[in-house]
Amino acid sequence: MAVLLEKVKGYLGVYPVVLTGDLNDLEDSDMYREAAALLTDARRAAPDTDTRDTFHNYGGVVPKGLLDYVFVSQDVTPLVFRVIDDKIDGKYLSDHYGVYVDLATPD
Repeated sequence: MAVLLEKVKGYLGVYPVVLTGDLNDLEDSDMYREAAALLTDARRAAPDTDTRDTFHNYGGVVPKGLLDYVFVSQDVTPLVFRVIDDKIDGKYLSDHYGVYVDLATPD
């Protein structure tokens, strides 16, 4: 995360920044705190948000938690955050659910 955030710092104030990914760490981790100190967590900031976990291990038993994030710069406004739990022919597409986010930027 430190390497990503150093790169992000070069774009802040120049471009809207969106950092997404399966970051394999929980919200109480140092990784999350570092990212949230620089960027906004779209899930927490969106007025229309989803609180479901994103890791499901293909339906297996897993610890509770979010591992997939969308962080945005201050000039990006999160509007909607959704966890997408669709299956195709009854099968999971991944060991994580996808996320969908509506974002707005200034004109």
